[in-house]
Amino acid sequence: RIVKVIQGLTAEDSGGLFHWDGKRLPYLDLYSLCNQCINMRSYGGISFISTGGFMRYILAVLIPPLAVLTTGRIFQFLFNVILTALGIVLFVFSFGALGLVYILAIIHAILVVRSYNQDKRDERLVRAVRGD
Repeated sequence: RIVKVIQGLTAEDSGGLFHWDGKRLPYLDLYSLCNQCINMRSYGGISFISTGGFMRYILAVLIPPLAVLTTGRIFQFLFNVILTALGIVLFVFSFGALGLVYILAIIHAILVVRSYNQDKRDERLVRAVRGD
């Protein structure tokens, strides 16, 4: 059967996808797929994938535990609260020398937000591929 399909192809069929029984399969290139599944907004020529994700990054730098809480990851939130509190206490009692722990809380919050955004992006891709 596949030999008959191949023999029946013409130059116009070049680059197409075909089932073994000869039916043409729909083809989406990666660019089209990304445009369908990611909600892209353009502001003055700059594209932001998600303004909510951008705001979470700002929040991660200013108030790390709150940024982690907005992702819904409770244990990560509790860990970040402990890191932040420890960083503030050490900063106050060591006159700034041990306040680097607070920077670890910021880094942790940024990593949690990044992981959350990646999970949401993956979910959108899966829904787009499934056609949901």
